[in-house]
Amino acid sequence: MTRWRGVILVGVVVVGSILWYVTATPLSTAVTATATTLAASKNLATMAVPPEVVSWSRAEAAGTTAKYDWGEGCDETIGKISLPVANQFECFARFTGDNGGATGPGVTRDSIKVVIYQAASGDGLSGLISAAASGATDPAAGLKASKGYAEILSHYFQTYGRTVEIQPFQGTGGSSDPVAAVADAETIARDITPFMVIGGPLLTNAFADTLAAREIMCWNCTPGQSSAWYERHAPYVWDLQKNPQQGGMMVNEYIGKRLMGRPAIYAGDPAMHTTQRVFGSLHISLDGSSSEISDALAADQKRWGFDYAVDVSFTDPTQLATTGRDLITKLKAAGVTTVVYTGDPIAPATFTRIATEQQYFPEWILTGTALIDINLLPRTFDQQQWAHAFGPANLFVHATSGRVEASDLWTWWFGEPAPIPGAAGSLSLGPMQLLFITLELMGPDVTVEHFRNSLFSAPTLVGSPLLGQISFGHRGLFPGDDYNGVDDQGEVWWDPTAVGVDELGRRGPGVYRWTNNGARVLPGKWTKGQPDVFDPATAVTEFDDSAITVRQYPSLRGHPI
Repeated sequence: MTRWRGVILVGVVVVGSILWYVTATPLSTAVTATATTLAASKNLATMAVPPEVVSWSRAEAAGTTAKYDWGEGCDETIGKISLPVANQFECFARFTGDNGGATGPGVTRDSIKVVIYQAASGDGLSGLISAAASGATDPAAGLKASKGYAEILSHYFQTYGRTVEIQPFQGTGGSSDPVAAVADAETIARDITPFMVIGGPLLTNAFADTLAAREIMCWNCTPGQSSAWYERHAPYVWDLQKNPQQGGMMVNEYIGKRLMGRPAIYAGDPAMHTTQRVFGSLHISLDGSSSEISDALAADQKRWGFDYAVDVSFTDPTQLATTGRDLITKLKAAGVTTVVYTGDPIAPATFTRIATEQQYFPEWILTGTALIDINLLPRTFDQQQWAHAFGPANLFVHATSGRVEASDLWTWWFGEPAPIPGAAGSLSLGPMQLLFITLELMGPDVTVEHFRNSLFSAPTLVGSPLLGQISFGHRGLFPGDDYNGVDDQGEVWWDPTAVGVDELGRRGPGVYRWTNNGARVLPGKWTKGQPDVFDPATAVTEFDDSAITVRQYPSLRGHPI
């Protein structure tokens, strides 16, 4: 996810060149001046919040929980909201009084307007993704999911008298069309004026540029950018996943500590098993931001003492049938034993087929980008190749309990199958969860500045094998102010014969195995030594009921908000 995070939003496994296009108005920097002075809280009891915002832990510390109305959606035996999820959030006291009315763009006394971007019909790249996902990227299903999850969350999170209003917007151009992206963003900003936009075109940042220039926030609305790019656009562009520069730094550390100076024992070609690894980079390159990221990562590579024997790139994954052969030929000719792939989740289907045709069987190193670490899409890759794929992953171990996926929450509430089955629905639920949590933390004065301050000062959400660590702001994990969420990674390898579920809940052969029971690793914490991969005895594919505790509650559907 990183550069290609937008792919997931469409309906969601999967709903998004990068040109510095918009110069119509300067980006606002007024609210970023004090960003690094915001201190993150250790917990919600100590977080600085407006007086109207009362968390259970704050009231408990003061001995005043009995003083407040916590509402029907609170389990007061534990001080957590009564949703049957693995990670229950704290209860917040119900709000009464004046919420201030129209405090910011898209905000009225009664509502907060949120736009869901949907890819243009006929977009070629979205078509490829839909085909790979067996047609499971229906925009109508994605919109239904977003609205439904907003309905559920509105019964359990405080929005201070306002309802989150979901409005769809269908793009008018292809994934890489900056002109259409600018026009679409202008239309949204002028005619809809929402508080936030979720999603955007897959291959151009012109959409995010324009929204930021018009001072409209967006989530997951651009291909991943450098850390400096997000800071230049602050506080208007956010992402739930780490950006490519952050992910690349962790991959550099992984290579430097676990791969460099050792033989390529996991390659498909036995002749490489006694050869010291020769690294080659195969990556997507879309614009000036790509070079900015590359320059930053090249400097970081020197810290770990390695370089790429060859660096090859592509710009359009839909054209690889004609251009991909030359790239694989260059990697093979350079003697690359270990291909470090950073790109979209569709291109490997073509690259791996070409590599097998050329009888070239290297190691393939994952970098956590582009949904490359889900089970669904790698099943479409050449399995002779992907059986030698391993490395860092940003996503998480599957849970098969039937009680913790987004689709399970949907069925619990609506009494029907979810519009997006399996784990894929969590990628529609995820942005909604974070939106509602942040609205609850910022209180009734809903503004862009308070949104930023709330996320920057909120406690870190500690990770687990089922959910990565999430934090924003200056936490010392990455350079500068962090506008990207997930901080950590796990280590995976592809097992083409193991049977498990994909993100649509379908059971079949081909899954990732997670080393060390799915344990998460923070920046700077990769251990030295050969990766513990390709040993089924030391890796998990999924967790069942025995590993997960979820409290059960009756739903509040039909109850007033």
